[in-house]
Amino acid sequence: SNKDEEVHVCGIQEGDAWSICDFVISNEKRLLSFFPKTREQNLAPDLAKIFATLKSKQFENKIEYLFTIKQQSSRKVIGLIYIKELDKIDG
Repeated sequence: SNKDEEVHVCGIQEGDAWSICDFVISNEKRLLSFFPKTREQNLAPDLAKIFATLKSKQFENKIEYLFTIKQQSSRKVIGLIYIKELDKIDG
């Protein structure tokens, strides 16, 4: 298999900020319709740093879960997966 095609999914980390910014800018028009807030919050590296810090804290605190999809070889973010508005069941 081609290494460039292998991807992995993991929870967002603060260190993902630059790669998320790059991803958002590269996909700006497509994100505008479906993820306008995510787009707006990642259009510059300093904004992306704030975003990644907030989202990683929300992940740790089990408020909202944002996962990155990365190319295995380059570690470049090629997609995002949000899991939010969960109905939690205590068990």
